[in-house]
Amino acid sequence: MKRNLIFIGILFFIVSNLFAQSETLQYSGEIGSLPITMNLTYTFVKKYKCKEYTEYSGYYYYNKYKKSISISGSFNPCGVGGGDPNKAIFLSETSEGLNTGAFELYCVTCDKMTGFWESPDGKKKLKVTLTKVK
Repeated sequence: MKRNLIFIGILFFIVSNLFAQSETLQYSGEIGSLPITMNLTYTFVKKYKCKEYTEYSGYYYYNKYKKSISISGSFNPCGVGGGDPNKAIFLSETSEGLNTGAFELYCVTCDKMTGFWESPDGKKKLKVTLTKVK
């Protein structure tokens, strides 16, 4: 009986991860005063201590240049380290295999996010505003 329960638990874990829900959304906004377009794919993943967290992948580009910059990261609804009340979405950006910056974003509403973009050396920090494209 105990062996069957363990097998069922492992099977449930595998199946729930295979059928993780994802959705891709497009945002328009600004980094500093420069217009950007961002495409983010959200994948909802169940975890052990916190009920679930969300993984992100996608890209953004400056509208003037149209060169895609890869982004990826996560959101933990328990907060960073499980106890942070400020629940931010953290995204790292890479271009040509190099870390070129990071985003710290907060949901204002379901359709709007604000936060900051920061250079890898921490010397530049620019305001970010994003609105979901309908």
